[in-house]
Amino acid sequence: MTMDELRESFPNLAKRLPDNIFGDHELVVVDYNYKDIYDEEVEDFDPDEYNHMIYIAEPISKILDEDGLKQIAQKIESDPNIESFLSTESDLYGVMAKDMNEESLSRLVFEYIDKILA
Repeated sequence: MTMDELRESFPNLAKRLPDNIFGDHELVVVDYNYKDIYDEEVEDFDPDEYNHMIYIAEPISKILDEDGLKQIAQKIESDPNIESFLSTESDLYGVMAKDMNEESLSRLVFEYIDKILA
């Protein structure tokens, strides 16, 4: 998603972003989860239980603070498209998302962030 799309779709978030952000990947990172035997950080996220990993990057963490990050985690966990959820840190989650790819899952997270900031 471009910054123009982000500003148009999520105005509550966009007005709080610093000027040096160039894309959504600097704010929220959603990756397909696979077994990486060399990465100890993700060993809690079994790909059979959590098909995607979500990282809320520092610019968003600063905007939301700890309470906002808890709200994001709760909203993601209770979303009907999420079958299972694991938070190992306040800004790192594993999810089993039904019929969602990285883009649609990223958009869902941005929607929740924007609602919290409304």
